[in-house]
Amino acid sequence: MDPFVEQHRPRWEELADLLSAIDAGGLRSLSPAELEEFGRLYRQASVHLAQARAERRDPRLVEHLNLLVGRAHAIIYARSRKRPLRPLAFYTTEFPQVFRRTCRFTAVSAALFIGSAVLAYLLVINDPGWLVHVAPPGLANAIESFLERNAPAGKYFGDIQEMLGGGPLSALLWTHNLQIGLLAFALGIGLGIGTVWALTSNGMMVGSVIAVGAAQHKTSLVCAIMAPHGVIELSAIMISGGAGLMLGYAVINPGNLRRRDAIVLAAQDAIKLMLGVVPMFLVAGLIEGTISPLGEGLFRSDLSRLVFGAATGVVLAGYLAAGDRVFERLSRSRRERRMAPRAPTPAAAPSAPDTG
Repeated sequence: MDPFVEQHRPRWEELADLLSAIDAGGLRSLSPAELEEFGRLYRQASVHLAQARAERRDPRLVEHLNLLVGRAHAIIYARSRKRPLRPLAFYTTEFPQVFRRTCRFTAVSAALFIGSAVLAYLLVINDPGWLVHVAPPGLANAIESFLERNAPAGKYFGDIQEMLGGGPLSALLWTHNLQIGLLAFALGIGLGIGTVWALTSNGMMVGSVIAVGAAQHKTSLVCAIMAPHGVIELSAIMISGGAGLMLGYAVINPGNLRRRDAIVLAAQDAIKLMLGVVPMFLVAGLIEGTISPLGEGLFRSDLSRLVFGAATGVVLAGYLAAGDRVFERLSRSRRERRMAPRAPTPAAAPSAPDTG
C-alpha cells in the first residue's frame, strides 16, 4: 500500500464520518469539540489534496480527496438558508437551549459582575472616599438623600413615575437597560476587554450603592429598592456580557478554525442570546416603571419586595433550566389530545310508537 495513503487514511475516514453525520443531522448535530475537529480535518485534507496533485499521485486518490474536500468546503462556507422567524418556537425552545449550551460564558460574566460588586462594597464600606471612584457622579448623593427621608423603598421611583407616568418610565428604563446589554455584547469583539469593563463598572455601581445603605444600617431598604426588577434586569446584563465574552474568546482562541470562521460560529449563538434578553429587559422595565414605585399596601414592606424579586429569579431560573422541555411536554400533550379518537355519541333511543 502507498505509504502516503496508509499514513493519512485514518484522518480522511474521520472526515468522511463527520460529513455523514452532518448529512444526517446538520452541522448543529456536532458537538463543539467535533466542530473543531471537523475544521482541523478539512484543513489537513486540503493540504493532502494539494500534495497529491503536486506529486502526481494516483488520479483516483486525487479525485477521492477532491470530493472529500469539496463536500467539507461547501458545508463550511455555504450561505445559511434564511428561515422565517418563529418567535414562539425561539423563546419556548431555542433560547433556553442556547443559554445552557453557552452557560460557561454567562458564568464568567456573572463572576465578573458579582466579584466587582463585592470588591466595590468592601472598598466603600471601609473607606467612603472610594465612592467617587466606583459610583457614577450623583448616584451616591441621590441614595443618601433618599435614605435620610425614611420613606418606603417604592418612593425612590415614585417621584419620577408621577412626572412621567408608568408607561413612559418603563419605556425609558427598558431602552436604557437594553443599551447597557448591547454595549456589553458589542464590545466583546475587541478581545472581550470592553465587555469586562462594562460588567465590572456596572457591578461596582451596584456594590457601592449597597455599601451606602449598609453605612446607614439600611441594607435591606436599598436591596428592596432594587429587588422587584433587579433580578431579571441584572440577569439580562450578565447574559449579554456572556455573549460578548463568547465573541472575545473566538477572537483570542479560534482553535483549529480560521479566526473569521470561529467568530461567525460564536456570533450565531451570541446573537441568539441577545434576542433572548430583549424581552427580559422589557419585563424588567415594566416592573421598574409600574411595580417598583409602589410604596403602599403589600409593596410597602421591604420583605415582600425582596420575596417578589426572589420569585422572579426562581421563575427565570426554571425557564432557562427546563423551559424548553416543559413547553415541549405541554405541546405534545395538546397534540395527543387533538389526535385522540373521540367516544361516539350515543344514539338517541327510539320513541315508542303512538298507539293512541
